[in-house]
Amino acid sequence: MKLPFSNKKKGHLEYKSISSWFHGESVPKGFAVEYGSGRRPDFKVYVDQYCELRKHLFDNHIKTLPDEIQKQLKSGQHPSQTHAKIMQAEPVMQRLKTILSGLDFIDNVSIKNAQMDLVQFNVILKTEPTVEQAELIPEFFEGYIVNMVWNHNG
Repeated sequence: MKLPFSNKKKGHLEYKSISSWFHGESVPKGFAVEYGSGRRPDFKVYVDQYCELRKHLFDNHIKTLPDEIQKQLKSGQHPSQTHAKIMQAEPVMQRLKTILSGLDFIDNVSIKNAQMDLVQFNVILKTEPTVEQAELIPEFFEGYIVNMVWNHNG
């Protein structure tokens, strides 16, 4: 007897990065906008997988951090968790800039006041990255989310 649900392993959680998931699963560009607009309700599967993978990768990132930062994140006291501590993000952003400084496809790195009172970093690219280039940019850094941003029309 086959049950209406399964314990199927979530293959998307095997990916080591969002960019490798995009490439490996041939995820359509702009899936979130298309789903959010109501034009492609079938893209919900990509939205769900993206959210699950992003959480999974962030949880794995947290495990690599020093105990003090892990405690801050767990208690809601990490500077990435409130706009009120945005100035504390500056030295972390500078460390990220230094790490990425040799990559000629990067234009800049900036701090972002994100929704839900979060502080994130934007890595501003000159053009849309290749998969190989995207893999060189960390998706998380010292407890902060790192976004890749580029001009989609350029």
